[in-house]
Amino acid sequence: SLLSCLQQNSDEYIQWLRAGLDDTVELVAVNDVVYFQADQKYTSVFTQAREYFIRTPIKELEQSLDPNAFWRIHRGIIVAVGEIMSAKRDLRGRYTLTLKSRPEKLRSSQSYSHQFRQM
Repeated sequence: SLLSCLQQNSDEYIQWLRAGLDDTVELVAVNDVVYFQADQKYTSVFTQAREYFIRTPIKELEQSLDPNAFWRIHRGIIVAVGEIMSAKRDLRGRYTLTLKSRPEKLRSSQSYSHQFRQM
């Protein structure tokens, strides 16, 4: 049935991240994430309130996130679609994103800008 298909699909994606800080491990709900940013061997996880670090490379992380909920907008950035307030296009076809829950502006790279044409 369609319902069991939908339930199966949602189970394939991670719901929680184990974020480490020194000797403490914290669980971060994927639903609370505003964006992910690659940072050498680590990935920074930004929620509305703070930043966490996980050891999962962003490429690997992308495969375990729901592609309808998270878009890769740059080689090193994955953003929660629901957190995008606006996307402003520049002359070179890149977008600058304003977020709902964070003050930073995120820049997409040209190779990932196709996603915004659907918006």
